[in-house]
Amino acid sequence: MQCPRCLNTDESYFYKGSRGWYCRRCISFGRMMLEEDTAAVELQDVQEGSEEYALQYPLTPEQQSVSEQCASFIQDSDVLLYCVCGAGKTELVARSIAAMLAQRRKVCFAIPRRQVVLELRERLAGWFPKAKVTAVCGGYTQDTDGDLIVCTTHGV
Repeated sequence: MQCPRCLNTDESYFYKGSRGWYCRRCISFGRMMLEEDTAAVELQDVQEGSEEYALQYPLTPEQQSVSEQCASFIQDSDVLLYCVCGAGKTELVARSIAAMLAQRRKVCFAIPRRQVVLELRERLAGWFPKAKVTAVCGGYTQDTDGDLIVCTTHGV
């Protein structure tokens, strides 16, 4: 047994209800019966020029250095920025986002809180005016495709 959405195979997460089997691991996205036919998701290509961005203010020399390092390292490995609130983490990764968009790769920016997703979507849309920036969270899940997708994380 495998969930068609989250690919879970742990039997302890499956439950048989009155309509059939479903996975409780990803139920926060809505109940999806295992027997349902799932259509393949068709994603749009990243828009031309979506990598063009402009911040409203310049980075400090230290921020500029970290931003360049992130953009370089992200090509081959994961990067973790561990900074205090207000240090400019979002601004630091703008160059990395632009680098991925320039390669016509979609970017997902995952945040644990819905309200921050909505605020961040507005900021990023202002910085990347040619990119399709989409918010995916509770109440904002009709359009889940974009060049830059800002979404909530969920616990399992």
